[in-house]
Amino acid sequence: MTMIYHILGSNIPHHNQTVLGFFQNELLPKFLPKEESKNHQFWVVGESSLQTDYPHLALKYFSTKKQIANELIQLAKSEQDCYFLFHGQFNHWIWLAILFKQLPSDRCIWHIWGADLYEESTQWQFKLFYPLRRFAQKQLFRIWGTLGDLKYAHQNLKRNTELDRLVYFPTRLPSETLPSTILPCEQSAKRDRKLTILVGNSGDSSNQHILALRQIKQSLGLGEQIKLILPMGYPANNHRYIELVEQTANELFPLGVVDIIKEKMDFNDYLSLLAKCDLGYFNFKRQQGIGTICLLIQENIPVVLDPQNPFLEDMQASGISFLTTDHFSVELIEKKRQDLANIDKTRIPFFPSNYLTHWLHNLAELG
Repeated sequence: MTMIYHILGSNIPHHNQTVLGFFQNELLPKFLPKEESKNHQFWVVGESSLQTDYPHLALKYFSTKKQIANELIQLAKSEQDCYFLFHGQFNHWIWLAILFKQLPSDRCIWHIWGADLYEESTQWQFKLFYPLRRFAQKQLFRIWGTLGDLKYAHQNLKRNTELDRLVYFPTRLPSETLPSTILPCEQSAKRDRKLTILVGNSGDSSNQHILALRQIKQSLGLGEQIKLILPMGYPANNHRYIELVEQTANELFPLGVVDIIKEKMDFNDYLSLLAKCDLGYFNFKRQQGIGTICLLIQENIPVVLDPQNPFLEDMQASGISFLTTDHFSVELIEKKRQDLANIDKTRIPFFPSNYLTHWLHNLAELG
């Protein structure tokens, strides 16, 4: 049987832990025979504590990006029939190894996480590296991603798409029971309080919080009859950006309308926060925040997406009603909420009950 090395080549704790937990708790024990599970090894840039956190995985950790890239190059020489599955790819040493054919592009699979495909950074060191990364991406025989990301990659990388496959990042939902109707008491409670909007899914500048605040002010103009919640406790060291967002919020809205959450939240607290919302407003132009979008859809809470967001492809293909930043109003919010209540959520492809099928099919294809 073919050995598959799962590569998490950058120390991104939240996403890395989600992937490792998904394989340890969901995919391998429930769906793959024990003998097949042994053919999955996980190489991670991160802390050594990962080995105790995920005891059921064959896990090897590395302290630096360059270290894991060097060992991959040596492994590719000694094992010539294995696959390397890159979960996200935020490691320029690995991109260079692919570009200069030190890693076999026909045995490398890249699972797109979003930011690793798009070229949005304004920092010069990233902008200079983008062309090299693009050449490396064109060499890959296999790419896994959302419908929108795959379409974007096909158009911008002009690559052969025959071996590319649909797959979704593991999403954590609070339970397997999904609501299908809106109770009258729920509707009444919503009407009796301020319209509450979740703005963005993190404190990363890709959320374009400042532009979102201006758009909401212009489109809704509800004054104090609105509540905006901005979770900005992640990532770390974004204090300067938070200050800029806070300054704009104070200029546009009365005191108390905008609530900026500066501390990182645990999952249950985040769920409680989402339950208070009437709308999710996501102003990013690339695919991100699918986990939060799923949580909102599950609770029949509509989402606003940027018209350029590639994830619109997946939403439309799944028949999920949504709003866009250039076309939303209070009346449309309630209409979209009713639309979501009538959707059979057990059939949504990017919910856990369905995306497992994609993972199993894609892994089985590798042999």
